[in-house]
Amino acid sequence: MKTHKYKSIKFIEPINVDVKIAKVVLTNNNCIYLSNHGDIYCGILPINLNTGHCNGKIVDVVLGNEHAILLTDTGQIYTWGNGRRLQLGHGELNNLEFPTEVKALAGIKIIKISAGGWHSCALSEFGDLYVWGWNDMGQLGIKQGPENVQTFGLPTLVDIYDDDGQEIHINVIDVACGTRHTAILLEDRSIWTSGNNKYGQLGLCIQEYQKVVYFKKSYKYKTECKLKCGPWSTIIVASL
Repeated sequence: MKTHKYKSIKFIEPINVDVKIAKVVLTNNNCIYLSNHGDIYCGILPINLNTGHCNGKIVDVVLGNEHAILLTDTGQIYTWGNGRRLQLGHGELNNLEFPTEVKALAGIKIIKISAGGWHSCALSEFGDLYVWGWNDMGQLGIKQGPENVQTFGLPTLVDIYDDDGQEIHINVIDVACGTRHTAILLEDRSIWTSGNNKYGQLGLCIQEYQKVVYFKKSYKYKTECKLKCGPWSTIIVASL
């Protein structure tokens, strides 16, 4: 594949015709493509991103406002982009130009990833949820002190508590992030949300809950479903 430069813009000659785009994720600042062969391309004019060092085939990629996460079929995750809010999960504020493995999750098989504006989530095969990044509105869902404002630079396991303060021992099966909120789905089909509720994105009364600083049960669905989040919204995708 040859790359030509013209006025600082890179143009790429067509790649093999059997390459198809499996997923596209974009924000106001970035656009990333995942091919059916597990290759990553970035930019409005797609440029192949070097992921040859990643272990396994890439099966998913998600974008935050300033960072990206990819997942391989071996259950490993890699992050890159702006790290100023600790959203990359390496415990540092450094920016990363290329995907770098999140070492704190080494040995844990991850099956689902999600990126908020400046926070990140990873769901393990055993139903454990790990979160890290900016937490100004409680979007990480971690129960701490009364204000719950601590930001976490490394993946941190989330414990879930009911309204009586009792820990809930039910596996997480899905997770989705908005800009400053997070929604999770448990095995019993209950939906729990945390973070900013300015637009009612948590499914809770806006007047009573302007924000929720750790996961609170907001809904329970009767049939199988999945979660999707927009920047300021949450959607339940139900099976018919």
